[in-house]
Amino acid sequence: MKSKFLLVTGITLGVSLLTVNLVNNQNHNNIDFINVKATDTKPIIEESQKVFQNNDSDKKELINLMINSINYFQNAQGEFDYYSANADTDMTITFAVDILNHKSYEKNVYNHLKTKDIVSPQEESLFDGENYSVMRNDDYIKAMLATDKTFKESDYLPFVTNKIEIPSQYLESSKSIETIDERLDEEQSYIRKMDVSLMGITKTALLPEDFAIGFMGTDYTKWDIVSNQEYLGRHCVEISTHFNDYYQNKHHGKEMNLLIDGVQVFC
Repeated sequence: MKSKFLLVTGITLGVSLLTVNLVNNQNHNNIDFINVKATDTKPIIEESQKVFQNNDSDKKELINLMINSINYFQNAQGEFDYYSANADTDMTITFAVDILNHKSYEKNVYNHLKTKDIVSPQEESLFDGENYSVMRNDDYIKAMLATDKTFKESDYLPFVTNKIEIPSQYLESSKSIETIDERLDEEQSYIRKMDVSLMGITKTALLPEDFAIGFMGTDYTKWDIVSNQEYLGRHCVEISTHFNDYYQNKHHGKEMNLLIDGVQVFC
């Protein structure tokens, strides 16, 4: 299998202040995404222009930036496609995240379902810092019932809301910047960063821990920094990585090229 190419986030910086207004439309069993207002704000740090070299020191620095990406921005909004052949998943994700105030909005639209008569299943979630609400349209409920026979219709309610209390110590620890070595527990397993904004699938794009830990990792003989280059007007670092046995079996490939962007997020 030929190597794949993927562009992910390295050092993510916020450039917008978000106001998200949503209403519960009971007639259509969905959440209407009314508007998102964005005003420019200064990023927490300036974009990195460092030229990364193919050595262990620079590799560790790059990984440390990736696993702490949400420490370098306050808010973000955008859209990306999430596709997995293994999980039979093909979705378009629209998101708005306020990292500073621990809030998030996410809309998942499912594409190319095997059940052709179900046209546009979608699910939306909103976390306002205290309450987590999920709204599913009729097609989403039909799709889940058609594809997973173990669930009953009562398992997929059109609207669900729950109060979420995040302990203050988690709010503080989520802001800390740890090195990749400090993320290892006593069993040498990696500890993921606490997502106090409840970003859902958006976390895949804004906090690329799984890319850094799984596809790259601290065995620096398994991946190389290939080049520093400009892509779409951004300063990026290209790496080439060789999968371990687990990821070879999971993704049916042996290697992958990733382009790590200094500001924006593309997957």
